[in-house]
Amino acid sequence: MTKHKKLIICCLVFIILLGLVVVLEKLKVTNFYEKPKVNQEQSEKTTSEAATAQDNFTEGEERQAGNTINESRGSGGVTDSNGNISNEVSTSNPIVSKTKEISIYSPQRDTRVSSGYEIAGISSLKSVSYRLIDDISGLISSGVLKVVDGKFSGRLNFNTESASGRLDIYGQKEDGTEFSNIEIPLKLK
Repeated sequence: MTKHKKLIICCLVFIILLGLVVVLEKLKVTNFYEKPKVNQEQSEKTTSEAATAQDNFTEGEERQAGNTINESRGSGGVTDSNGNISNEVSTSNPIVSKTKEISIYSPQRDTRVSSGYEIAGISSLKSVSYRLIDDISGLISSGVLKVVDGKFSGRLNFNTESASGRLDIYGQKEDGTEFSNIEIPLKLK
């Protein structure tokens, strides 16, 4: 085969490939020339596996902790006691995060809790974040507990008409990413 025939075959292959790319672009199979468009309709789902009041957080107004609109909705918080764990808390059966960075002594899963109930645990982190959720209003309270000498503690303070909820304890990076999550289903009174 001569150089001239090789050059003609290479040009034909190049033209065919170029034509294929143009056709794929027109049919929107490929996207080489435009920036990808972000789908505004795409819904964001919670990563939690536990049941919550709502699993789709793309609609409605920004949720605020506390009793903002409806008096039957919950409100509350946690008073940080700086790692002072009372002697009443059993340390024998902690709930441990998958990364082993957080262990919770109190409350245990499905415990009946009321205002004043103690949150207690240990962590290798500098602080742990919490989120108290009920099955009527969703988020009641969220915040941070200091870890002092490897321990964290606080007292729940809440008001809700809900009979059940959940306490989440987790680590949080500066960008808001959560890790070492522990989700504790609770009975509220």
